[in-house]
Amino acid sequence: MYTTISEENKIEVEELKEELKIVKQQVQELSLSLLIQLKTILFQFVLSYKEYSLTNIREYGLGEILMSRALRFFRLDNDGEEKNVSSKKEKTAKRKGARYIIKKSLKTILFPIYLLILLLQLLMKSESGTREKKHKQLKNVYRE
Repeated sequence: MYTTISEENKIEVEELKEELKIVKQQVQELSLSLLIQLKTILFQFVLSYKEYSLTNIREYGLGEILMSRALRFFRLDNDGEEKNVSSKKEKTAKRKGARYIIKKSLKTILFPIYLLILLLQLLMKSESGTREKKHKQLKNVYRE
């Protein structure tokens, strides 16, 4: 079954195709902008959870955290927040460095001792293995 398309219908089909291409492009642009907006909203959501962490509440207090969020919401003052963040980063950087050095030095010192203990255990097991007697009639192994 063949369908014949008149010249008028061909022109209308071509115009419809062009309109559909335009609509498709607009939908792609809108979906891309929607994804970007969702990304920023999710990022802000994750940051809000980070602000309410127990360490931040212990360090700054809940009232100060709520006040800084309110100031940031109304875009009134951002200077105080930057000072708090920079001082906190300096403190954590010093702590992490000291922790790392202590852990690394302990591992370096204790690792040979650990290997020595394992070697002694291996030697003790091999000495105790020579004293075992096996009876031909019994399946159990007895140690003296």
